[in-house]
Amino acid sequence: MKRATLILAILLLALGALFAQSGDDYDMEMVTTQAPEQPVSVYFGIYVDDLDYPTAHELGYKYLYGILVTGVSKGSPADKAGLKENDIMMEIDSKPVTNMEEFDRQRSMMRPGQKINLRVWRNVEITDLELVLEPRPEEGKRFGSVIRKDAYLEDPTDRPSRKKDLGWGGGGWVPYYTILPMEHVNGLLNSIGDNETQNNDFGFNPISSKGIFMNGGAGKGNIGKGFFLGGVGAGYEFSDVDPVTHASVRYEASFGGLTLDKRFLITDGFAASLGAMFGAGGHTVYYTQTQSEFTWPQIFTENNFTATLKREYFIIQPRAELILNLIPWLSLRAEVGYFCGIPTYNGWKVHSDAGDDITISGSPDTKFRGLSFSIGPWFGF
Repeated sequence: MKRATLILAILLLALGALFAQSGDDYDMEMVTTQAPEQPVSVYFGIYVDDLDYPTAHELGYKYLYGILVTGVSKGSPADKAGLKENDIMMEIDSKPVTNMEEFDRQRSMMRPGQKINLRVWRNVEITDLELVLEPRPEEGKRFGSVIRKDAYLEDPTDRPSRKKDLGWGGGGWVPYYTILPMEHVNGLLNSIGDNETQNNDFGFNPISSKGIFMNGGAGKGNIGKGFFLGGVGAGYEFSDVDPVTHASVRYEASFGGLTLDKRFLITDGFAASLGAMFGAGGHTVYYTQTQSEFTWPQIFTENNFTATLKREYFIIQPRAELILNLIPWLSLRAEVGYFCGIPTYNGWKVHSDAGDDITISGSPDTKFRGLSFSIGPWFGF
C-alpha cells in the first residue's frame, strides 16, 4: 500500500511538472504572438534639403516655410506622382512642412499604401499632387526613403548633382581691433593748447599705439555665383578734458564703404571668403579751448575758440573671412584685413564753421594703414 501511494505521488509530481512546463511554453508563445510589429518605413524616392533664401528668391517663392526637392529617383513614388527637381514641398495633407525636422516627423507616422496630398511650389505657382507611399526597397537597392544631400544610390546616373549652399548673407554688429600708427595724433594731443607764455603747459592722455577698438556694423547679401555685396562701417572715439584750462578734445577714427566678397564652401555650414572693402575714412580731432571770460561781442578770441582738424583718405581694405553657421539664423564670423589709406590731400586741414577747409602748413603726412581683426556674431549665413 505504501509502495502504491509512493508511486502515485511520483506520477502526480511528474504530471504537475509537465503541465507547468506546457503552461510556460504557452505563455511565452502568447507573448511572442502579441508583440507589436515593427513599423515599415515608407519610401518617397526624393532628394530633399532645407530651403535657403537665395534659392527661394531664385524660384520666386514668397513664403517662409517649405523644403526643397533637389532630385527625384526614377520610378519612385515621387516620380510617379509627378514631383520634380526644384519643387518646393509646402504641405502634406494640409499640414505645413516648415523644415526637414518637421518633414521627418510627419513621415514617421506614414505607412505603405497610404495616399497623401502634396502641395508644392513650381514655376511661381502652387500645384497639388497625390502620392501613394510604398515600403522601402530592400537594403542595397535603395538607401532610405528620403535621400539627403550625399546619400548613396545604387545607380550613380540616377543621382542629380546638388548645388552647394553658400548661404544668403545677413548682418550684425562688427567689432574691429585695428592697429593704426598713432605717433602724429598723440603728438598733436600732447602739444595742442600749449601756451608757454602763460605758463599753462598741459597735454591730453595718449591713445594706445598697440591698437584701438572700433565698433560698427555690416551687412551683405548673396548676388549669385558665390559673390556677396554689402557694406560696412565702424568708428573709434576718444575724449579728454583739461580741468585747469577747461580745454577739451575729441578724437575720432572711422571708415565705411562697400564690400565685395567671393565665398568658398569648406563644408556644409562652414565657409571662407576673400574680398575687399572700398570706401573712405580718416582721422578727426575736435578741439575746444576756453581760457578766459567771454566778452560780448568778442566771443571767440585767441584764448576762446573751437577747431576741427581732419585728415581724410580713400580706403581699400583687402580681407579674408571665415563664417561658421551655428543655427539657421545665427553664425560666428571672423575676419582679418589690412587698411590701405590713400590721402585725398597733403597734410592736415582745419575745417571752419563757414565750411572752408584750410591746409595746416607743416602738418605731417599721417598714415591710415594697419592690420584689422574682427570676430563676433553674425545674424544669417
